[in-house]
Amino acid sequence: MSRYVSGVLTVCFLFGLLGCNSQSPTSQSSTPQTQATNQIDLVTACERLVAYYPVPRDTFDGPAYGKLFTDDGEFILRGVVTKGREKIIENFLTRTSKNTTRHVTGSINVFKVDESTATGISYAMIFQAEDESSNRPHGLNSQSFLAVVSYEDTFSFDGKQCFFSKRKVNIDFLKENNNE
Repeated sequence: MSRYVSGVLTVCFLFGLLGCNSQSPTSQSSTPQTQATNQIDLVTACERLVAYYPVPRDTFDGPAYGKLFTDDGEFILRGVVTKGREKIIENFLTRTSKNTTRHVTGSINVFKVDESTATGISYAMIFQAEDESSNRPHGLNSQSFLAVVSYEDTFSFDGKQCFFSKRKVNIDFLKENNNE
């Protein structure tokens, strides 16, 4: 079997094993928020929100990233709590780098609390390639593996859209030679 075919089969196996959802919108006009209808349920809307999270995150789209959170939402990373959509966007933009980053989301588990609230946990592998030139994106490969994270989420649902009211990042595994 050729290296190419073997590589393609390995990637397909890994995505199947992780349970990844590859429904990534191609433009802001087709975000989970605008795809929502009156008939969507809370769990489905929140699962779509989690699956969509890497799109604005990995493309450094601050305004789209901010729209994933409630006005008074919280984002918690390494014990630092950032509260409020505008502060979350500001913090996000200061944390971005010229490195190419890709979040590969695996399991997404959402649990309904009541008609407008849910909790959840999801897992992701993070790959990152260092900026080697002014041209992006940079090639990612097995050497680019950075971390495994879990997200503890609280969601708010308005009947049409799901938002993060709280998103806590737990770094479950971090590559040893990473300085972050």
